[in-house]
Formats: sequence, structure tokens, C-alpha cells
Amino acid sequence: MSGTTGREPRRDRRLRSSGWRISTATGSVAGWANDAQRPARADGQQRFQQWLGLTDDQAAQLKELRAKNADAWRQVGTALRQAQQDLRQAAMGLRGGDLAFKRMSPPLYHHGWYPLWEAAAECHFPISFHSTGFKGLRAPDTPEMEKAFMTQWRLVRSALFQLDTMEVLVSLLASGACEKYPDLNFVLGESGVTWLPYVFDRLDTEYNDRARSLGFSMKPSDYFKRQGYVTYQQDQYLEPIVPLIGEDNIIWGADYPHPDCVWPDSRRYLDKNLAGFPERVRRKITCENVTRLYRL
Repeated sequence: MSGTTGREPRRDRRLRSSGWRISTATGSVAGWANDAQRPARADGQQRFQQWLGLTDDQAAQLKELRAKNADAWRQVGTALRQAQQDLRQAAMGLRGGDLAFKRMSPPLYHHGWYPLWEAAAECHFPISFHSTGFKGLRAPDTPEMEKAFMTQWRLVRSALFQLDTMEVLVSLLASGACEKYPDLNFVLGESGVTWLPYVFDRLDTEYNDRARSLGFSMKPSDYFKRQGYVTYQQDQYLEPIVPLIGEDNIIWGADYPHPDCVWPDSRRYLDKNLAGFPERVRRKITCENVTRLYRL
């Protein structure tokens, strides 16, 4: 994925051979490497840095942002504003970022995050929250239990993997960030689509019953429709759901090259899941929404 050789990256050649015309990628994949893969991980991070056109100092600043943990909410606003200035001065070309929210101490409904949301809104810098697994899931208690029930454990974990973004969505909307910063855009990455109407209904109902003191100018779910996006790989019940969420708020992605990606059968999944939609809606979900969001 180097941008220094002048050759089209192999990843892009493979995607283009399947009829793709545009794709987006993030730099977080290397973070999944284990200890034995650390040399490859370091090389991948260096190549990604070169591809973005970052200097070593700029890359170090971005790495420092990710390293903030317990005191993140005190420092991240100032750090992001500095990164915002560096981004403009160095023309780094970044179009958005991913926030590793589970590594941060304060919950997303905390107002300590406001400086970050303010800077992201000013910079038209969408913030993505990638699914990382359901936090409340009970793991096997012993190695013996893990060995005996590994298949069941993996099924439960994978089936509930995307549902942790429920907390992200509700916490962010409850924080009032979308009310205060109407130019803030956020993305629920690889979170699926069809659970959203249920959460919208519960959130709007509970807000009306218990939280009107927050003083929102619209229903919580309407903030998502104005400012939020959700991505999916395959979802077989889209047809009745899309009108409830908004055809302008859904983005399809193959999740290439992860093991659970739908490539190289992408077109088959798209045809199956979007068969009942007009071409206008299909183009929005597969292309136009992401190009508008990231100004591609």
C-alpha cells in the first residue's frame, strides 16, 4: 500500500478487477497483529504513513493522540486542535478518523469530549466508531470450558459482535453533541443496519419519558438522520428497514481484506440484499453516500 513506487497497489488492482471504482481504507488493521507479527505490523504502519504523505513528526503526533487513555478527555481537544492545524498546514489529505472508544476512560455522553467534537465539526472531519465486540459478553471461565465450548463461544461472540455500537450511538446522541455541533458527522463502522429502528424507538421513547430536561430541539433519532451514518457488509432484511433509517445514511463496505469480508462475492451479496431497491438508492448506498461524506 505504498505511495512511493508509482505502481497501483495490489489491493486496488484486485478490487478494480472486480469492477470497483473507489474504496476507502483505515490504518487500524495493523493493530490486530500478534507478537510474532510485530515486524510486519511496523512495516505496514510505515507504508501507511508514506501513503498518507505524513512526516515522522506528524505520524508521531497522530500516534500520541491514540495513546491517550485515562486522561484522554482532558487532553484530546487541545491535541486534536493542534492536529487540525498541522493537517491544514501540511495538506495531509485526511478525510476522517476512527476513535478507539473502548480504550478511553470517560463515557461518550461525557461533555469532556466536546472539544473533540467541536474540532471535528470545524474541520468537517467525520469520526468513525468501529464495532469491536459486545462488552458485556461472558467468556469461558476456564481453559477447560473454553476448549469444550469454543464453537458455542465463537458463535455467541460473532453474533453479538456489532451490538456494542448501540452504546456508542445512544451515548453520543444523549451527550447533546449533535445538538451543539450540527456540522459533526459520525459513522458506526461495520455495525449493521437492521437493529437501528428498535434503538431509535427506545431512545425517543425514553427521552420523552425521562430526559426532556436535556432540552433537545428534535427527537434523538432525528440527529442521526441529520448527522450519522452506518456501514454494513451484508444484511438480508434491508428492504423494510432503509425507509426507517434513511437512504442517505447507509454505506456498504466489503470489509476487505478481513477474513469475514464478502469479497470476491461482493456483487452477489449486493444483488441479493439490494434487489428490491431502485438504482437510485443502490447508487447512494454503494457509492454516493460515502463520496459525499468523505468529500472524495
